[in-house]
Amino acid sequence: MTWTVLKETRMPAVMCEPGYLTNPDDEDWLTDPDGQEALAGALADALVGFFDHRAVA
Repeated sequence: MTWTVLKETRMPAVMCEPGYLTNPDDEDWLTDPDGQEALAGALADALVGFFDHRAVA
């Protein structure tokens, strides 16, 4: 596995693997609009929390 997106970028980067399309349960969740909305919300909340914490530190 290559980590080019993390190693070669000159800006902050995050790699997220929320599931695998080879797993039927993950595929169902990742291709469902409600699952996508939940994932997007969770990722946004995590990023906001990270940057809020950094601002305080």
